[in-house]
Amino acid sequence: GNLLRDGEWFHVTWGDGFETIIDHSDPHVMFATKQGGHINRTTDRGDNWDDAVYSGANKAEWHTWIRMNTAYSNILYCAGDQLVRSTSLGEEWETIFDVREHQGLLTVYKIFVSETNPDVMYIYCLREDKSDPVLFRTEKVNEETVARIRWERLDLPAKGWISDLVIDPDEWKKCWVS
Repeated sequence: GNLLRDGEWFHVTWGDGFETIIDHSDPHVMFATKQGGHINRTTDRGDNWDDAVYSGANKAEWHTWIRMNTAYSNILYCAGDQLVRSTSLGEEWETIFDVREHQGLLTVYKIFVSETNPDVMYIYCLREDKSDPVLFRTEKVNEETVARIRWERLDLPAKGWISDLVIDPDEWKKCWVS
């Protein structure tokens, strides 16, 4: 990944760069991901990057999906064969969803956090044969006690991959999928 700052480009991560986050409450804090669940972090606007941040989410595929909670910037989520959550900007991680507990699933492939309700999350899981997407949602993704987070499995009306999902800002149980 590369960072454009003050009109100059800086190379940040090696390997395949994927997703980036700029902390919505402190723009000095940024994250960049690369394959295998690895995350680079800076707390000084990009002058120094810590490449020791690792989510612990084992990867069944090479892309590292990361999201920051829309209201609480200290909360991060990273996907793999587990969906993990950090409430410490990546210092420590805990599992909040484990695909190994769901027969036939391979990985949490994408994460969608509601823009208007920070407790609502949808996750898109791939099956082992990578056919027919599987979607789950919760309204308690920030529940302090992980055992209280309840995931509802949703049946999709069509087969194929999901490229995007948008959660309705007024009714969290409604979403658009393409």
